[in-house]
Amino acid sequence: LLQNIPNPFSGTTQIWYKLKKGSNIQLNVYNHTGQLIKSFDEGKKVEGTHYIEFNAGSLNNGLYFYSISINGKRTDSKKMTIMK
Repeated sequence: LLQNIPNPFSGTTQIWYKLKKGSNIQLNVYNHTGQLIKSFDEGKKVEGTHYIEFNAGSLNNGLYFYSISINGKRTDSKKMTIMK
């Protein structure tokens, strides 16, 4: 899991991840209290670098977290900041 770009951001950001082999991917975004805000079920992705576009238009300013699950197992988390 790579850092989102840009960060901080106000409208949309790209959340990047790199796979060593083909895997089933799910990305989740949480607020600062751990409440799930958005889930992206990416399905089966091939080896290589990928990203999703995350639109935070309806969210408040603040600190958020995102995590990646590879083949059903959460492997990494990062934080991002929304500043409007």
